[in-house]
Amino acid sequence: MLGKSKSEAQNYLKGTQAREKNELLLKEFGINYNTLPAMFRLGSSVFRVKIASPPFGLYSKCSLHTLY
Repeated sequence: MLGKSKSEAQNYLKGTQAREKNELLLKEFGINYNTLPAMFRLGSSVFRVKIASPPFGLYSKCSLHTLY
């Protein structure tokens, strides 16, 4: 898998199931998907919400949500 172009990698992974991709991560790169922090797993998203805070104006709040 190492050294493949973007299209080669996409073709290689086409039709594979999540279990197969997890096995590939472990075999080729030594990455155990199940031990990754939640923020790096499928269904994670980070978004910023602007909130009014008088008298200083707007500030941003970051949130991390993980869906299982």
